[in-house]
Amino acid sequence: MDFLTHFQLTRTLARSGIVASHCRLSRIAALSLCCLFCCAALHPQVPQSNTALEKIHKGLTSTEKLRYHKPIVFVGEITALGPIFQGPCKEAVDESVDFAISRLLFGKFSGTVLHVGYINCTTRPLPSPPFTLHALVIVYCEQRPALDCLTPVQFTEKRQTTVEGWIAAIPTRLGN
Repeated sequence: MDFLTHFQLTRTLARSGIVASHCRLSRIAALSLCCLFCCAALHPQVPQSNTALEKIHKGLTSTEKLRYHKPIVFVGEITALGPIFQGPCKEAVDESVDFAISRLLFGKFSGTVLHVGYINCTTRPLPSPPFTLHALVIVYCEQRPALDCLTPVQFTEKRQTTVEGWIAAIPTRLGN
């Protein structure tokens, strides 16, 4: 076998290896995209309230938050949703949400109405649910220098009982 034939054969085999690797990568990429689209299709079926409920649980089990952030948890009604910002969003813009507190589950708060801003740069209303006018919700807020509230959770008796169980487990030295 002369040098030129050897070189051409080596080059052909190298290309085949590259092509084979490229095909493997293409198959992996196609599979990944398929999984991504399947997961995206399933995503709306997973209740977002469970994620928000988990965040409430995390806040109620954090010694630091209980000690220094003065959290409150309440059941309330969304009584007003503020205007939606329509301009270019060059910095965080709040959409206001008003809550009428019907039952304070945890913490100290003297008012019955809470005015909160949620960052919304989408030029569309906040997602509904949970941000639905007149909806009954469970809300966790922290009163560190400024009021900061998590996404509300749609109210159900079961969710309220769950949150009350977490509150009952808080050591008295950290609780109300």
